[in-house]
Amino acid sequence: MDDSEAAPLLLTEGVHATLGSDASHELLRIGALPTYGVLPRIGPFALDWFRLLFYWLCFLSFLVWDPLRQAREGRLTVFHVAAFAVALGLTSWICYDHYVIAKILTDSFMFFSAREAWLAGIAAMLSIIACWRLWGAPSRSSVPWSFSTSPPGPTGRGCSGPSSAT
Repeated sequence: MDDSEAAPLLLTEGVHATLGSDASHELLRIGALPTYGVLPRIGPFALDWFRLLFYWLCFLSFLVWDPLRQAREGRLTVFHVAAFAVALGLTSWICYDHYVIAKILTDSFMFFSAREAWLAGIAAMLSIIACWRLWGAPSRSSVPWSFSTSPPGPTGRGCSGPSSAT
């Protein structure tokens, strides 16, 4: 195929572009797993289920490894096991519901309601809790409001850079 016969190529969900032959071969790898050594490239995958499956598997790995860590430390309780089971159920439901909504949006139009807002909020809350459990609380240097709440520096104006006092 030469550049005069450029074909439409699906870049992401709902966005189309017309590209030449060289660019289209490179962009066909979107949604594909990378190759390693002699292993072949796997994919490209449909994005409507791949993103959700990847998110679910990442969250599942947290729900497996965090209880194992707590059990090793002797801190795993029945409450923790129940909370992990509820989190797995909520994550599975949210991922499936997002898949259904993505399929609806590929073929038609949908108005979002408070239900979808709650589902997105629950997914965000579960992700924040998982990150907090894995990596701990954020440090002062990584939160946006740390500059406004920091103690005064040598100049008395908070974090104002190097001091001019000698």
